[in-house]
Amino acid sequence: MSQGRRVVVSVIAIAVSVGLAGCGAANRGGDTTCGDYLAMSSGEQTAVIEKHYADKGKTSPSNGEISMARASAVLYCRTAGSDSSPIKNIDG
Repeated sequence: MSQGRRVVVSVIAIAVSVGLAGCGAANRGGDTTCGDYLAMSSGEQTAVIEKHYADKGKTSPSNGEISMARASAVLYCRTAGSDSSPIKNIDG
């Protein structure tokens, strides 16, 4: 393998590793911080809420429950919460 090709393969491997690590780290369910949560796409926010429910033992929340929890998390984060506040605070 040529030197240039090795460099390209190495860069791709590092980029994939960093990308995967970043995705996994951001979805910490209810422990996801408001700063991270508000920076996420709606799909990522839904995944965080689903993990939060699963962590609490509720594996099949309805779409309505998920939508309400997403809206509650956004409202909490934009009012009472700070960037470092976990979204699980919406529960209490």
